[in-house]
Amino acid sequence: MNLKPAGQDRAWQKLARLYSTHKDAPKNLPQGLLFLGPQRSGKKRAALAFYTLFLCLAPQDDSPCGLCNSCLKITQNHHADLVQIEPQGDQILIDDLREMKKMLYFAPIEGKFRLVIIDQAHRFNATSANSLLKILEEPPAHTRFILVTHERGLVLPTLLSRCQFLYFSPLKESEESTAEKDSLEYQLDEKLIQAHKKAMGANSLQETFKF
Repeated sequence: MNLKPAGQDRAWQKLARLYSTHKDAPKNLPQGLLFLGPQRSGKKRAALAFYTLFLCLAPQDDSPCGLCNSCLKITQNHHADLVQIEPQGDQILIDDLREMKKMLYFAPIEGKFRLVIIDQAHRFNATSANSLLKILEEPPAHTRFILVTHERGLVLPTLLSRCQFLYFSPLKESEESTAEKDSLEYQLDEKLIQAHKKAMGANSLQETFKF
């Protein structure tokens, strides 16, 4: 399964260089990255693929294999060290950030480091943004953040100033079709995996994809 975002070769090349530079010491990654670009341009997919590349047991050049235990856990949102936050309604809630903070000061459970992905980062209100800002300024050594948005103008300046930007270009029509196909293939793969779990048990799934 191809985990990289379709039509975003330039953005992915930059992420691949970050991986090549910091794969042995992810604590030296920028503490905050902000992925900017139009809706449906693959920003969140890129964030997940980037994290997967660091934890993949059998990476292929600049791509995660998509089949090992680490890859499967991340793509299914079952990895203990991946934290994903998104708005509830039209805002990112302070309570979600408080719950997040409780786990960040513990060492990672499975991976080299913990990643927090915050989708629709323009949905912070002043209170929740200030709560994030405190930990974004001085995150634990084993935690990094990726903020995702298509509305840079609505992201609070205090958050923008703490992040390095990565731009995603609009997709061409053919690339949108590829992105939709990749999304469908992922959904089908996940259904097959869940069916295999039900029929054979979780332990047999781990053995199937063990390297």
